[in-house]
Amino acid sequence: MNQINRYSLFLVTLLLSSIAVPSVSAESIYHEKDRSSKYELFPLLISDGTISSIDLEAYICGADSAGQLGDNCLNTNKSRLLFNYSNPLNTKGDEVVFKIRNTGAPAYVHLDINLCWLTNNQDEMMCYEKISNLYHDESAYIREFSIRSNQFFIMIDAKEGTGGDETIVKVSYSDITSSNDDRIEPEVISPGNTYNRKVCDSQCDDDSPDPVDIFVFEAFAGDEVELNIWARSCEWFNDEKVKLYWRSEYDIANYTTSRWFTLDESGCDSDFSMITIKGEVFHSGLIYFYFIAPGVEVDHSATSYSIKFSSHDITNRDPNADLDGDGHPDISEKECNTDYQDKSKSPSDYDSDGDCDYLDSDDDDDGFTDITDKCHYSPIGEVDTDFDGCTNSEDDDDDGDGVMDEDDAFPLDSSESMDSDLDGVGDNSDAFPFDPNETTDSDYDGVGDNSDAFPFDPNETTDSDYDGVGDHTDAFPYDYTQYLDSDNDGFGDNGYSSTGDDCPYIFGSSYLYLNGCLDADNDGYPDSYEIECYSNYTDASIIPLDSNYDGICNVLDSDENIEWASQISSEINEDEDFFTELLSGFLGVIVFLGIVVVAFCVLAGVIYAPVAVLRNLSNKRQQPVKYGEDHLMQDVVRPIRNQALRPDFEQPARNHIRPAANIAKYAEEEREITFIDISGNSNKFKPRRGETLHDMALRVGYGPKDGTSIKIKKVGDRKNHSKSIASKMDGGTFEVIPELPNYAGFNL
Repeated sequence: MNQINRYSLFLVTLLLSSIAVPSVSAESIYHEKDRSSKYELFPLLISDGTISSIDLEAYICGADSAGQLGDNCLNTNKSRLLFNYSNPLNTKGDEVVFKIRNTGAPAYVHLDINLCWLTNNQDEMMCYEKISNLYHDESAYIREFSIRSNQFFIMIDAKEGTGGDETIVKVSYSDITSSNDDRIEPEVISPGNTYNRKVCDSQCDDDSPDPVDIFVFEAFAGDEVELNIWARSCEWFNDEKVKLYWRSEYDIANYTTSRWFTLDESGCDSDFSMITIKGEVFHSGLIYFYFIAPGVEVDHSATSYSIKFSSHDITNRDPNADLDGDGHPDISEKECNTDYQDKSKSPSDYDSDGDCDYLDSDDDDDGFTDITDKCHYSPIGEVDTDFDGCTNSEDDDDDGDGVMDEDDAFPLDSSESMDSDLDGVGDNSDAFPFDPNETTDSDYDGVGDNSDAFPFDPNETTDSDYDGVGDHTDAFPYDYTQYLDSDNDGFGDNGYSSTGDDCPYIFGSSYLYLNGCLDADNDGYPDSYEIECYSNYTDASIIPLDSNYDGICNVLDSDENIEWASQISSEINEDEDFFTELLSGFLGVIVFLGIVVVAFCVLAGVIYAPVAVLRNLSNKRQQPVKYGEDHLMQDVVRPIRNQALRPDFEQPARNHIRPAANIAKYAEEEREITFIDISGNSNKFKPRRGETLHDMALRVGYGPKDGTSIKIKKVGDRKNHSKSIASKMDGGTFEVIPELPNYAGFNL
């Protein structure tokens, strides 16, 4: 042991990298003892039992140096036993005594006893041989102050003898003196404060026993600290009854060289006895200062002392110091509340935002602070539908509607949870929750949009005739050609239909020749027609005469076959009178020759001009010429040559084109007539009952519109129209050829 008085200079390299030359009294002595030869590291073994206050018994068998078991080992094959002891809570520094007894039964065996403790490396233990060759029926005691570790072991090795080599050992412990009665050890101290305390061994004769005081503070690599310690009690001589140790947490369990000071009580609370410890910290961690009163024979009185934590300078602290080598600086691990001495424990940063979770107010970076977040560690990037801090994979109710996902038809829609008709639309949004064919009612009329022909019109739902007008509005809901009846007479305003009204703004009941016009006697014929036909429109029993039943009264009927017959007869009579007169005159011969020429022309069929002249002179409509019942009646209006290009006749009623075609048959059978314009474009229309082809052409927009006469013939036949028209007409295509350049064709 080295003893250094106050006048000597020394450098102590322990927990601190350097320590200033302490000022000590002649009796305050620094001690140092190397015990490395007795300390030995062992791998942590499986414990054979936990030490308690009751004897723990176990067989052990002696073995030679090679580990070969000795004789008569009937109950065990172990030559080494390990028993563990853990410091109970708040017992650090307590004085514990372990008792080990070699019973010597059934044989005498030599035992070596080691006190071991867990090192910083959790799978190793450091052992110090305390007792050697404990023989039969002997007991040994090992005292420990429970400072170096929280986990201690008693390791027993048995040696082979000359006889039997098996014996029973008994192990127990007793807690002799508590160091935690006055306060819980260790006591944390802070810079600038002075702490006045006292210690007294387990046999203290002037105070309560308190053999150990432990003080602790935390420092990091690079820090500089200074502490001052001195005795306050007053003794005539220094009997070295109190020892001062200081160690870092880093090496307190692993050191093999003991270093300590003894307090000098002869200074009587003066600077004469002060010890100053100052230096730089090598390794981050806790720094322990502990005072032990082990007890001496001559003095069992208490020792009072003071410890002052003078300064803690962090100016030169190493920010990159990493004691456990886990890549996280010690100071960061401290701030993040992880063990910077344990490589397996590093700060977590769940959301990788650079802030460890301990300091991060939102560990999973989901926008919810950890205080309110039900799921602190939600999977990063996952969807959180209801924004409750728990992603859908964690949440039993993803949309937060109070209905668990397993019972929710729409687990991601907080506004829906049921779909009664299984149509994919939730009941809350479905206007028809029990009808799988309907989901919306845009016009709120009680009929779903899929069934509603007018989904945006609350007044309409159906369109029976598909004409685009709703049944409620449609005056003719089952007639696609009509929807409006302005005069409410039952005939639609659309004049181009067979049910069209020829007098759309005058209420009328006529249905023959013209629809919906005034009919005073309700005989079906319009009053205007009866007037034109020289009939009595006030007497239903008198109707317009229609000898050929073609739908046109005789007065207005111009059936060409009948007219030509009367014309030819008239022409013959006129020609005979004229011939007689010529014969009686002076120029009879010349006239006779003219008559012969005329007769020859008549016989040749070239009678168009004379007949037209006669027709014009007679100033009456052409008379019908009948083709027969199986053929369509067709008028041919011959132009008056001298007036063919005149657009303004004085008598439009007689000179206007008005071919009176009997198309009643087509109207009754609802057959269509095709109209062909000059460009070859065609359209089909249905004739009205009692309507002439001429009237129909004007109604549908075909034919001349300036009063010009027309010719009608089969399309493709350029022969004389009057003869071609006389051919069979059923199903044929005909042209209307006016004297003007325009023309239209008809397909009957």
